[in-house]
Amino acid sequence: MPQIPWSVLDQTLTWCPNLLALRISTDYISDTFFEPQNIPMGHPLRILDLDCSESAGADVGILPDSIWVAIDNGCLPNLRSVRISARLAWLATHSLRTSVSDLVNLLEEQEKTTPLGVKPGVWSIIP
Repeated sequence: MPQIPWSVLDQTLTWCPNLLALRISTDYISDTFFEPQNIPMGHPLRILDLDCSESAGADVGILPDSIWVAIDNGCLPNLRSVRISARLAWLATHSLRTSVSDLVNLLEEQEKTTPLGVKPGVWSIIP
């Protein structure tokens, strides 16, 4: 699918308002994917897998803070599990590691407040 432009799937959650789990390549979404105009308020998504191709360009990448904000502002209140491709390098810098830790804390807090039975956390998956 290399002919599909980057960020073309940013509205996936609007198009699919009842998804509980989603695996999507960051080659085709941007941080805008997590902005309120692209997520119906209270979307039921629980599990998000962010993949990344080996041929992804430098502009490809989602930041953990974008997901944190989407949860905090009520767009993704049911999100509990985030699995990411190691290629996204969320553990590469101290700042990113701190953002991941903040996201994990928020996911755990959400599960304590509203239990859904999904183990909360962020996992880096080695392709």
